[in-house]
Amino acid sequence: MTEETINANVTATQPTTTETAKEITMKTYYWSNDNVPFRVIRTTDEIKEDQYPIVVTAPDPSLKAPKYDWMKKKWIETSEESLGQRLTSVVEKLEDAQKSISVLQEAHQDTLKNTMKRLIQLWNNFKQQCK
Repeated sequence: MTEETINANVTATQPTTTETAKEITMKTYYWSNDNVPFRVIRTTDEIKEDQYPIVVTAPDPSLKAPKYDWMKKKWIETSEESLGQRLTSVVEKLEDAQKSISVLQEAHQDTLKNTMKRLIQLWNNFKQQCK
């Protein structure tokens, strides 16, 4: 499960007493590629947009095993449980598509039969007129 992280101020002091303490703001980003699907990284660098493999926006906290989809530009779930649910959904959609294809094929066959009947009628009418 992902955990919510926030940027925090970290104070670093120099070894000399003449310098004042410097405030360093740590920023949180997310690393995601095929080898490392999700890792939180913290740096003082400011990154304004995604730069492979660094993602600026945090994944949804409800994702159990997030991975960034670089093609779709969004976080996705990669847990086995979620993949099973997605596979079930894909199978259901495929079955619906197959049913729709069957209905369309039947309708197309009916249309072809009616068209052939009409063409035969027209041909017979044409032959009778030519006699």
